[in-house]
Amino acid sequence: MAAILNQESEIDLLGPWVLDSHSMKRIAKTNAEVVLIAEDESRDVSDFITQVLQTYPSLPVIRTALGDQQVHLYTSASLPARRSDLLGILRTLPERQKNDPSQISNQGDGP
Repeated sequence: MAAILNQESEIDLLGPWVLDSHSMKRIAKTNAEVVLIAEDESRDVSDFITQVLQTYPSLPVIRTALGDQQVHLYTSASLPARRSDLLGILRTLPERQKNDPSQISNQGDGP
């Protein structure tokens, strides 16, 4: 991944880094515009993504598994909490397709 990104003149790659207890400090020092996580599939990075979005709400996170055919973009937005705003947001969400493999299953511990 680093070799691909380093070929692009408009990208200033500041890693690669191993995700560890110092990762959040590194992000703060670099004034990054985006966090890109290229992971192997054996590692769960959801807690780290949540921490980044909570600490830096305007900083997007892109995650891809090595060898995967897609990337996941995580962003955060703070919106007014009025009833009309919430209803408007819910109405603008895209409708999920029944055959979409990312659909939430009715199986498991949920209601």
